Amino acid sequence: MFSVSAVNASVTLNNTALYYNNKILASISKSGCLTLKGISQKLEGRLRCGKNSQASLNLTKGSKFKGAIDAKDAAVSISLDQSSTWNVTADSYVSEIKNRNFRCRNIKSNGHTIYYDAANSSNSWLKGGTISLPGGGSLVPLTECPH
Repeated sequence: MFSVSAVNASVTLNNTALYYNNKILASISKSGCLTLKGISQKLEGRLRCGKNSQASLNLTKGSKFKGAIDAKDAAVSISLDQSSTWNVTADSYVSEIKNRNFRCRNIKSNGHTIYYDAANSSNSWLKGGTISLPGGGSLVPLTECPH
């Protein structure tokens, strides 16, 4: 749906119908940076972020993200308000996770693991611990995060 290469981009979607194959939501490469905001929005697909790239996914007002985050060599943050959900479709890597639902009951793991950067001060609310998620997966600290 979105492709960002070697530039900074910002996209805000508010209750918008999107027509695409639902496989790749966004691809960020060559040190690109994408800020994607969903307001009352349904988003589906993978967020792929290449080496030295950055992405931020902000979900508010009942937004729903069904997908995974491929970002082992990049800096990706995800933010969810109380009413928004993430339905995880594969193991995912984030450098920063903010969630107004501190118990993370709004993340449906489907048995997948979300790895977060334990050294990132924004993740201090997790206290370096593991959180069991609905669906059998976990939110797990990655102590040697590459970014």
